[in-house]
Amino acid sequence: MDFFTHQDDARRNTRRLVALFALAVLALIAAINLVAVLAMDWVQVERKSLTPDQRWQVHLILSLSSAALIALGSLFKMWELRAGGAVVATRLGGRLVEPGTGDAAERQLLNVVEEMAIASGTPVPAVFVLEHETGINAFAAGLGADDAAVAVTRGTLLQLNRDELSGVIGHEFSHLLNGDSRLNLRLIGVLHGILLIGLTGRAMVRAVTLSHQDRRDRRGGVAGGGVGVALIVGGIALIVIGALGTFFGRLIQSAVSRSREFLADASAV
Repeated sequence: MDFFTHQDDARRNTRRLVALFALAVLALIAAINLVAVLAMDWVQVERKSLTPDQRWQVHLILSLSSAALIALGSLFKMWELRAGGAVVATRLGGRLVEPGTGDAAERQLLNVVEEMAIASGTPVPAVFVLEHETGINAFAAGLGADDAAVAVTRGTLLQLNRDELSGVIGHEFSHLLNGDSRLNLRLIGVLHGILLIGLTGRAMVRAVTLSHQDRRDRRGGVAGGGVGVALIVGGIALIVIGALGTFFGRLIQSAVSRSREFLADASAV
């Protein structure tokens, strides 16, 4: 079995999926512009249709605003999740394994991690044990070598022999070396930005509804007349666009995660 070929295939697949993710974001922006086209055809400004130049300006503003909303939402979420691997492991209930531990299984774990670090040419990451987890599981966290951490469950230490434990730790080191935590953080950030589109739609609907409750139009329509109706319809459209974008974005994120798991398996060998 050619593991290097499997690594190349996994990396190629990841690049395709990330490109698909980017295209999905562009499709969302295009969908928002389509909603704007329908709204402009429905509601005329001062009873006159917009000129081609004015329409182009509206599309440009909408595209830039949508991209800025997604970008700002992404940056905020990435900043919120910027904590190092040790912080993540601690939040999940991990206990730091000290170098002088008297537990034989933990000493073996430290030895295996140190061996993998030497083989990988990386600093030794912080090592944690999820004391109350009896299943076999492990994870790696951290955005770089300086804040990396590896955590295993107590069940992993009790049920696996040294060779099996080495395979698990090698897999987690592959995640660190391939930058999977950084990639996943970015995908989570963009998903949060997409989610803001739907939240913006909810805010639009709520604002118009409250305005209608406080001040009814004298002609008996929604406050603001046709513009108010257009805002409600546009808000509902944004809710749908945001929901669909989040759904398909999560599907792509799951596919990327599977691809990185295959890459970690092939790299660990």
